[in-house]
Amino acid sequence: MNGHLRYATKNDVDLLFEWANESLVRKNSFSTEQISYDEHRKWFEMSLTRADRLQYIYLYDNQEIGQIRLDVHGETAEISYSICASKRGMGHGKNLLRLLCKQVQIDFPSVKKLVAKVKPDNIASRQVFLDVGYTERFSLFELDLINAEVPNSFDVENFRGGVLFLTNNRNALELYFWLKDRCTVNLFSERLDASLIKELSPDIIICYNYNHIISSEVIDCMKGNIFNLHISYLPWNRGSSPNIWSFIENTPKGVTIHQINSGLDKGRILVQKECYFDIENETFTTTYNKLNQTIVELFKENWEDIIGGKFVLKEQQGKGSYHSVRDLEILRAKIQFDWSDNIAEFLQAYTAVNKKKNE
Repeated sequence: MNGHLRYATKNDVDLLFEWANESLVRKNSFSTEQISYDEHRKWFEMSLTRADRLQYIYLYDNQEIGQIRLDVHGETAEISYSICASKRGMGHGKNLLRLLCKQVQIDFPSVKKLVAKVKPDNIASRQVFLDVGYTERFSLFELDLINAEVPNSFDVENFRGGVLFLTNNRNALELYFWLKDRCTVNLFSERLDASLIKELSPDIIICYNYNHIISSEVIDCMKGNIFNLHISYLPWNRGSSPNIWSFIENTPKGVTIHQINSGLDKGRILVQKECYFDIENETFTTTYNKLNQTIVELFKENWEDIIGGKFVLKEQQGKGSYHSVRDLEILRAKIQFDWSDNIAEFLQAYTAVNKKKNE
């Protein structure tokens, strides 16, 4: 399902007023009284000035059909959403919540958990939250954005052919749901073995932020139809944490979709795109999010050619670079940093630490 979010503006005051007073919205709200226009206008104008609140308008096929509000309290954000009456029951609620998971990483990268309060008798909304991975605790639904496990949609009995989508990171779920609207797809987050591949017989495997090494037996079973999405401009920064190392070592930055072979991130390149950043105005979090957004869009643009086999693979050129998880641990022991740090300021501190060490 397509669709996107835009920020609410003062011009949306009448539209949001209409949606807020719709009968089912009032019934499902914890405050069921009708809202006066003057009360709504004052509240909305105040909301637009708050740094801890953002409201988005949800558009589908360029039509405004819903809204979602985000109230931030430290590392937790409470959400409230609604879909206009004529578009309910079509999957837009789930799509809206999935879009928000991506957007909150851009607008509030410090937020680690989303919560929502839902009335016990609001069965439809409860099911929507459960379907996109929230955990229910009485009338409170929670989604851990950082460490939550990605649930398998694994279905051996009903899955033959199609796409096997491998990930352990929730930021890959947007692409999984995009694929689900277009083809048969199974979501898998555990270690994969050749026996399972033989049982499922997938047409293609897509890996995106998957933590496990793919065995040579699995690679052989797939006969080349296995691809990885890597947020580096290969052959630069193979392995772990490519984003931070691209700035430390001043190497090319970008994203690559490549065929998986027995070497770590050494497979032939299907397509890649170089990216450029102004380090004075970027953090590691913002660049990470932009790289992920870029590779998702690159995958979507090339999906028809990927599934149709209409592509030419090219070998990686040059030695490039590689970093392990251990390299990041050594870096952290040398200099303390946070993913929300400004990159230019971090590089100054990093240079100072190295200079002092060499004196």
